[in-house]
Amino acid sequence: MNLIIVQIYQTLLDNGFVKSGNQFSREWLGRSDRLYSWLLSTGRAPGIDVMLGLYARLEQLCSRISMYENYIYYSNFCDLRNRLWSELIKTCLNKKAHRKKLSTIDEYSNGCDIALDHINNV
Repeated sequence: MNLIIVQIYQTLLDNGFVKSGNQFSREWLGRSDRLYSWLLSTGRAPGIDVMLGLYARLEQLCSRISMYENYIYYSNFCDLRNRLWSELIKTCLNKKAHRKKLSTIDEYSNGCDIALDHINNV
């Protein structure tokens, strides 16, 4: 399981942005109510598309809260967003290297291509 997802969930819960894992799954992971509990129970990491969606939602949150005086209070969300991005890139690079070895295309290719293209354009 990707530990950053647990930390993001806990931070959102502690700050009142979500009330349950089901809500986190729906509103932040963009999937069914049970995804977060499934990730916890299986120890599996979320897919690249889920991580990209969560990153985009955290980016929106960071943009909104940066306009308020209590930005420092919420800066941990932006730190988590940055850590999620690093984890996403690391996952993509590992998948890309693995895919080259096997010469196969998997479900991660589209999301990783988007993420890696973003890095190349920065």
